[in-house]
Amino acid sequence: MGRLKSILLRVVSYRQAENVKTVLSVIIFYSGIAFFLSLFLRKGASILLYHSVGSTGVFQDNVVREKVFREQIAFLRKKYMVVPLTEIMDHLQFGKRIPSTWVAITFDDGYRDNVETALPILKEEGMMATFYPTVEVVENGEPFFYDMIHAIVQKSVKPEINVKIKGWEKTFPLRNAQDKEDAILRIVLEIRKERPEKRQEFVESLRGVCAVEGNIKDTLKGIYMTKSHVIELEKNGMEVGSHTLTHPNLPTLTENELTQEIEKSKRWLESVLRKSVKGFSYPFGKRHNFNDQVLSNVRKAGYAYAVSTEYGKVHENTDLYELPRIGVRNASLCRLKVNLLGIPL
Repeated sequence: MGRLKSILLRVVSYRQAENVKTVLSVIIFYSGIAFFLSLFLRKGASILLYHSVGSTGVFQDNVVREKVFREQIAFLRKKYMVVPLTEIMDHLQFGKRIPSTWVAITFDDGYRDNVETALPILKEEGMMATFYPTVEVVENGEPFFYDMIHAIVQKSVKPEINVKIKGWEKTFPLRNAQDKEDAILRIVLEIRKERPEKRQEFVESLRGVCAVEGNIKDTLKGIYMTKSHVIELEKNGMEVGSHTLTHPNLPTLTENELTQEIEKSKRWLESVLRKSVKGFSYPFGKRHNFNDQVLSNVRKAGYAYAVSTEYGKVHENTDLYELPRIGVRNASLCRLKVNLLGIPL
């Protein structure tokens, strides 16, 4: 999360903060300021990051609507050259110049709509993409904690809730859809820092706080990829990489747990795809989410590269294991245009 959003979140809701950033992108794009600034910024290729395309009932900060996705893909086809991420990697590995007109497309997590919605659109345009599914979600349908939080808060009929997370406490009104969305987003930002078992404990306690009964996991069935979907991606010429077993905050894990998350997920995918898996995507992806110990484990596991969520362009001096990406929002196309010019809004 950028510094601007951190400042905005002190005074406005999460969605309002996103709207402010979108409005700023429109202003600086159409005023010509964005193009002027881009002349002085570092050049290089862009790696775009998507999660879900069009799904409802999931953590909405991860969703880009299908109509918006189509508009973004059409823009990329006209203005940029969408290339496989492996092509950028080949240039980077051999120190070749990487054109600023190059863009690679990636998807994290493993939502089923990646295959059912995004893949047909990409194929229509003759575009390649790289997908990083989380193995336990694919293998067992185990929901992400943020999708669980989304489902629980959405189902709550309480007018407000009081939430406590390891020294952090906040009361959230739940009067309308916007209140609920802001509560979900802020809660996820806090709890994602914790170890997996702490996150699970919190999700269970949140059900009580929100007075929600029943099997929440049942409401999330069918929103994730299965093994056959992973195979389908590969058969359609897409690259598949690892996003760990369970999507933990990696620096909170022990050495043995790191090995399981990083190496075992690679082996599972390779057994399914019957080919080498070269790419790794850090869960949450900011620099504090992959310390030196994590980096060492990723290299040791045999990955050729790893992608983060740190904003930036890929140039000749970019570290293969700290590749920056541009998170794509469900927002005005101007937001993406400004991001691609090198401005992190």
